Amino acid sequence: MLSRPDIDDDTVATVLRRFGLRADRVDFLPIGNDAAAWAYRARTSTGESWFVKLRAGQVNLGAHAVPRYLNDHGIRHPVAPVPALDGSLHVPVGRYSLALYPFVCGPSGMDAGLSPRQRVELGTFLRSLHATSLPGNVARLVRRELFVPPWAATVRTIRERASTLGGANRAATLLADTLRSRAAVIDHALRSAEALGRRLRDRKPELVPCHGDLHTANLLVEGDHIRVVDWDEVVLAPPERDLMFVVPSDEAAEAGAGWSAFADGYGPVAIDPLALAYYRYEWVVQEIGDYGARIVLDPNSTEETRADAVSGLLQLFEPGDVVDAALRTPSI
Repeated sequence: MLSRPDIDDDTVATVLRRFGLRADRVDFLPIGNDAAAWAYRARTSTGESWFVKLRAGQVNLGAHAVPRYLNDHGIRHPVAPVPALDGSLHVPVGRYSLALYPFVCGPSGMDAGLSPRQRVELGTFLRSLHATSLPGNVARLVRRELFVPPWAATVRTIRERASTLGGANRAATLLADTLRSRAAVIDHALRSAEALGRRLRDRKPELVPCHGDLHTANLLVEGDHIRVVDWDEVVLAPPERDLMFVVPSDEAAEAGAGWSAFADGYGPVAIDPLALAYYRYEWVVQEIGDYGARIVLDPNSTEETRADAVSGLLQLFEPGDVVDAALRTPSI
């Protein structure tokens, strides 16, 4: 989030002692696109830096356990939480939970781009993730895909209120205008996601560990290598949940997207077109619901948060973004 939570830096520094870490300085980082998460950089007197993530609401234990398990079993790409002195991977801080991570000094893949070599590395990592058999004590902490678009109800709620949003504030006015002007596309996305989900439920595809949010903003470039952050959407799902971020939406995009380099690392890829289409439409529904909720449903949203959400919402409909990718995916 771009705005600070209602917790002071000294409190964060005090909680870090439960990890055996004495921070001389804690700096809030106005980064990220998660309305329920906040980031900090903690520094020690010896010059070490650590990444601190504060989250409101229910703790997703799988988001901590899966990257920790992968690191502990030789897969170095995930940036995994550091255990506290009592062995837990997060500690409570009032209505928040706090997790501590190594600080990776490097730009995101979105900002720096990925070289062909790094795309091969991404493919190699993703193949190893999808081939991992999680032990029962870890697997039971991870959400299982149900093929029901979880944000569909939120999108419908927001649309029902569209006629009353215009006078609330500028962000609400822009949201209402967007919902009206893009009504046909939004209807199509909702219907498609739900219909494709029903077909996948009937098919019962194999589920594998998936990161769930593997866009390039969640890849950090560390020297010549990549690291994978933000495991909050980790899920047991068909591999297309992750592959949708790297499979080109059409033949013209294939060369520029580095698909061939990724495939060199991942190995033979048999894409299920039904699952790929579902996840692309489900992603559209999620993004519209998430941004819309920040604008009109979250009473704690600041003006800065709402303005950022409007920008994100409008971007969805730009050429080459997620709506375009879904519409270009062949109908099944």
